[in-house]
Amino acid sequence: MSVESVDYTKTIPNRFNPFENDTENIKYRDDYRKIVPQISVSGCVIPENPSKFEKKNIRRVYNRTGLVLILHLLLTNVLAIIISMIVSLFATFGSNVSNLTDFMNNSSVNLDIIAITYTIANITSFLIGCKLLNISIKEVFSKPQVTTLNMARHISIAWCFQGACLIVVSIMCSIFISIGFDNIIPESVLDSSMNSITYYIATFIYSCIIAPITEEMLFRGVVLKGFSVVSQRFGIFMSALLFGLLHGNLPQFVTTFCLGIYLGFIATRYNSILPTIVMHFFINLVPTLIDMFLGDNEFICNIILLGFYGIMIVLGIIFICLGFRKKCNRLPVQNALQRKRTLPLAISSIGVIVIVLVYVISMIINHIA
Repeated sequence: MSVESVDYTKTIPNRFNPFENDTENIKYRDDYRKIVPQISVSGCVIPENPSKFEKKNIRRVYNRTGLVLILHLLLTNVLAIIISMIVSLFATFGSNVSNLTDFMNNSSVNLDIIAITYTIANITSFLIGCKLLNISIKEVFSKPQVTTLNMARHISIAWCFQGACLIVVSIMCSIFISIGFDNIIPESVLDSSMNSITYYIATFIYSCIIAPITEEMLFRGVVLKGFSVVSQRFGIFMSALLFGLLHGNLPQFVTTFCLGIYLGFIATRYNSILPTIVMHFFINLVPTLIDMFLGDNEFICNIILLGFYGIMIVLGIIFICLGFRKKCNRLPVQNALQRKRTLPLAISSIGVIVIVLVYVISMIINHIA
């Protein structure tokens, strides 16, 4: 049986799908000419093993993505110090505050400082990242082709993952407590002993507005895009990993990593972070409201959480099973060409190594301290 020959001199790879991966959203992919400029030349073929030139360009994108998070970390710490100093000076000399420590610990000031710090740091890092990685801000916020019904389904599945993770985290915390590692459990940002309207408003604004918008801008707008330069699957998992590590403790890492995978999948599917901002809002809304209004009554709080997330887990599983038949509802996969251009090059990129190590070390210090 004769084999049909291919005339590679007439072959021109699709610069938006150079690896011929039909499980990815081509609309989300960048022009691969940024990595291999000659890809649109007739006869160009993507080799199994990347050339030194291709490796260099891929590492450059990975390094710049890591650099954005390094700058974000530095900016966050510097801003926190500066803003805290300004607030302390104002409280000491500009008002009748007898005890600065009590003032800082028994008001919404600390939460306000966190909100201002992360708002500035996240937005600034997003803008720098868009510039470094040539990302179109307009495209990041493009109008997604998603129906209200599908959006409700995505939110339900996100709540399903959140509920499942909370169960896993609860079991983990019980195990850690039983063996004497009480400090593995993070302190809540919200202190239920502070029942002032100002504190509740500050909590809601930070948890349900600032965090969903600015974190999605940074992680699904820049980090995901940067690590998806070769493979969207790698971008989804890498951005979720860093998103989880950013939260600084093991219990929150479990939840944010799993949710980060689903948020990354939605961002690549719809080529927009608008759906993920909405999902992030609802993910943070439930625990925030329950902590705010029922935080003093742990028994009722646990009953409501168990009931709500129990329903969402069942509903989410049904939605996942019904939608799994469609290819668009599945995570993209990597082919052999992409695998040789993702993890091996990422773990040899200085920017990626540095930010992962810093995040991991910070998490370890938080648990030891």
